[in-house]
Amino acid sequence: MTMGTCLLRWNALSPTLGGIMNADRTKRKPSDPGGAMDIGVGQKAQRSMTVTQDTVRGYAKLTGDYNPLHFDIEFTSKTRFERLMAQGGITTGLLHALVAM
Repeated sequence: MTMGTCLLRWNALSPTLGGIMNADRTKRKPSDPGGAMDIGVGQKAQRSMTVTQDTVRGYAKLTGDYNPLHFDIEFTSKTRFERLMAQGGITTGLLHALVAM
């Protein structure tokens, strides 16, 4: 497994994102503490993590994704990928974490 970095560029999102609701269901302005992020065109965010075999095993235990592409070196060596691969959901989770920063 190798370390990967995900870059996410926000190009077309409104800076206000329409505001969000407080716990009492009143609308909160994005500029209020805890409001939506003020995002501008061209801004970048970055987050990285090291994906290990333990990460892949933990994800498989959680989701049931035991595809041989993630665990069987002999099988994977005969595919176009030629090496073990992490589940796509790990990448998706990293993107979710990036947005939640």
